[in-house]
Order: sequence, then C-alpha cells, then structure tokens
Amino acid sequence: MTSPFAVALSGADAAASQAPVLFVALSSGAALPATLANLDNAIGGAIATALRNRDFRGSRDEILFLSGVTSGPRRVALIGLGSSPATGHAVRRAAALAARTAAKLGTGALAITGDSFAAPQIEAIAAGLHAGAWQYRDTKTPPPDADKKAPVA
Repeated sequence: MTSPFAVALSGADAAASQAPVLFVALSSGAALPATLANLDNAIGGAIATALRNRDFRGSRDEILFLSGVTSGPRRVALIGLGSSPATGHAVRRAAALAARTAAKLGTGALAITGDSFAAPQIEAIAAGLHAGAWQYRDTKTPPPDADKKAPVA
C-alpha cells in the first residue's frame, strides 16, 4: 500500500527549505530573479554562476544539479521551462519531470521554486507533480528490498 500523494504550498524562503531536493524552475535566457537571491547566496552563488557561464540555459526538460550545498536543501537542481514567458503547460511539464527525477533519486519528497508563480501556474505545478509521481508497478517485478527507493509522496 502506498501513502497518499500530498502537495503543500508555502511562501517560505527557498533557502530555508529542508527538502531532499529543491528544483528551481527557470525560463531560457532568464537572469537570476531577485526572489531567488537568498537561495543563490545560501549555495555560494552557484545559480548565478551557472546562468552567467551558460552551463544552464533554461531549455525545456534541461536539468542541472548543483553540488556543494552546505545548508538548506540537500540537493538543488535547476530545471528548464523553455522560452519565456512560462506557460501553464511548460510549468506542468517541468513539475512532472521534477517528480520523475525525484522518484529516480529515491528522495521521497521534493520542493519546487521559481520566480513568482501565479495561481494558474501553481495549479499546473500540482498537476504536473501528481502526473510525474504516478507509477504503474502492477506488472513489474519488485526490486530487492536493498534496492527499493522511496516513492514521491
């Protein structure tokens, strides 16, 4: 039996997140939004550096994991939304990819942040997370207990 899927909305500073993985959704060509300055400072300017050096371009389905995080979330990943402005479809797709990636990592939970999401985008994030976290396992042989990963719940 699996636990029910839950989505919580928080206005807390992303730098204070204790999520096992924090996905930062950014559009292509975007500069570092002011709303993410605290998070960038908390991880040593890694987001601004990745954007400046074009290590991360914000393309649709692009993911860049940032290492060396010493406080806040255990992992930080930039996830691309594609061209600006971010549509509901782009945000939903990025959220689904984030949930699938978190499931592959076996984190059990995740957080998503970005630059000031509007209500329709927040709804799209919830739908995308739900779609990406869904897994059909009825016809698959379960992995050995030592290899099982926590589902995104």
